[in-house]
Amino acid sequence: MTALNDFERTLDDNREDGAAMAADHIEALVKEVARAGGGMILAEDQATATGGGPCGFIVYAMQTEFGRFVAPQNQHYGLISDLWVAPRARRQGVAQALIAAAEEGLLTLGAGRIEVGALWDNAGARALYAAAGYAPSAVTMVKRVAPPGSPAPRPQPPGAR
Repeated sequence: MTALNDFERTLDDNREDGAAMAADHIEALVKEVARAGGGMILAEDQATATGGGPCGFIVYAMQTEFGRFVAPQNQHYGLISDLWVAPRARRQGVAQALIAAAEEGLLTLGAGRIEVGALWDNAGARALYAAAGYAPSAVTMVKRVAPPGSPAPRPQPPGAR
């Protein structure tokens, strides 16, 4: 979790230092998975040449749309919230296997669709998800603001559109 957040910090400065947030974020994810239904999968590298041990993880959970704007069959959906693969294990099918396992879990839980997000500047993640069959569906736009009396907001992250 630390490495994932530290990498995302290079793309968007709204991310907290990985070491500072990892334990609390993992605890929150465990609670959400237990509350909503979902799972956490750890990939392990058995090759002694690369050191072995954990080499990736994925977190997924069921979600429910609020309100009535979404058709009933799509109100309950799966969300892939966190995916990370160690640099030593990249381009070996680990991410694809984790995504496939999460999708299987979410389908078993009754997902009518599965969503995943990626920071705009994370072209690698967007390409991975596109290759796995995910297509853009919505755009999140961000404007940094500060409450009255607060310091000026930080500038938009690099590449913000």
